Amino acid sequence: MRLGDEEPCGRARPAAAKARPTRLRAIRDRALAAGKAIRTSNHGNAWAIYVIDPEGNALEVVATSPYPMQQPFDLDAADTEIPAATAGLRR
Repeated sequence: MRLGDEEPCGRARPAAAKARPTRLRAIRDRALAAGKAIRTSNHGNAWAIYVIDPEGNALEVVATSPYPMQQPFDLDAADTEIPAATAGLRR
């Protein structure tokens, strides 16, 4: 089961410890085996998995990637400039 656009994870609480991709897979496998919905995301500078804990809280577990990317953006930029700058980060 995956969290999709129709079932967003909402506000996720970051997990206390950073993980490696291998650990993300293990967390995913445990969540799926327990029937929990998961969502993954590639932030460029990190990979993340989002899962709902037993108390219903959304958690984010992050594995830092070796690829630094600029995350902050200029919110004062024109509406057309923000997507253009983001698109410029893609390969």
